[in-house]
Amino acid sequence: MARAALFCFSPGSAMSARSNRETRSPAKGREGAGAVVDAIRPSRVLAPFALVFACLLLAACARTGDFGRPVPNIVNDTVLPFAGGVVATARGEAVSHFMLTDDERELRDRAWRFLMPAHERAYFQRMVAKLSRTRVLPRMAWRGDQEAYLRPLLWSRGVSPAPLFRRIGEDASADRILIASFVALARSVVESDDARLVLMVRVQELPEGDAQAAAARIAENRCLVAWVRAEAESRASLYRHALERLVVEAPQIEGASAEREVIALEAALGMFEYVGIEPLREGRCEHDAAGVAGAPSDSLVLSDFIKR
Repeated sequence: MARAALFCFSPGSAMSARSNRETRSPAKGREGAGAVVDAIRPSRVLAPFALVFACLLLAACARTGDFGRPVPNIVNDTVLPFAGGVVATARGEAVSHFMLTDDERELRDRAWRFLMPAHERAYFQRMVAKLSRTRVLPRMAWRGDQEAYLRPLLWSRGVSPAPLFRRIGEDASADRILIASFVALARSVVESDDARLVLMVRVQELPEGDAQAAAARIAENRCLVAWVRAEAESRASLYRHALERLVVEAPQIEGASAEREVIALEAALGMFEYVGIEPLREGRCEHDAAGVAGAPSDSLVLSDFIKR
């Protein structure tokens, strides 16, 4: 895979392609120039799609460690985040070049569980989620599959439904426990962002690029919290759906304890209210609908904060 990627982007291959194009279509006069432009234009149009396809291949080959987390390496830590920043910028989303604070880095680490599929055997959804997390694909690129958790759960069924009920209860309990720590960290990041805005006003000389990067980082943080909230609500819904379907198929006493855990998770979702950020809807990061018509979604968040 690495050899193929190097071949596709090597200077030699680019020179070879250029020489072949010039041999096939000599640019002589108006017609020759038009032929060269027509030959080049499709590659420019398809460039973003080629980048996404290349990232799909890289995501498929990227190694994972404990609990399916990405192993630190050049692909997971450099290539995919860089490509995601490029593609997100092309989509008109806020992208900041600022370094992450310790809290911001931890917030992104804690968000990982909620941005991945609830079941580790949802292989295709997992690949899409990896690219969404690194922003190569839009946020919430894979939604609407109500069977996304139940389907792989049933694949592992055996002679007894008890392990399936226990799995639902364990997953719901783990999510509930993580929500409390995530919300506490999210509140700390939001408070730091508020302090950042105050400092931006007081700084005597602040380059425009730094001001835009600071505002973009605030938008990134808020959008991440909104995204995690939406995914946490979705996971609770998937657990409820799987539990109800399984109870109908094989009612058993273990279903009662699993239901208690799902109910506790649904109640824990209310803790997100303490952050004051609404859940993400359809992948759009909008804090205030009263924005400029046609503006990028992240700019609505930025305008709201800049006016405060």
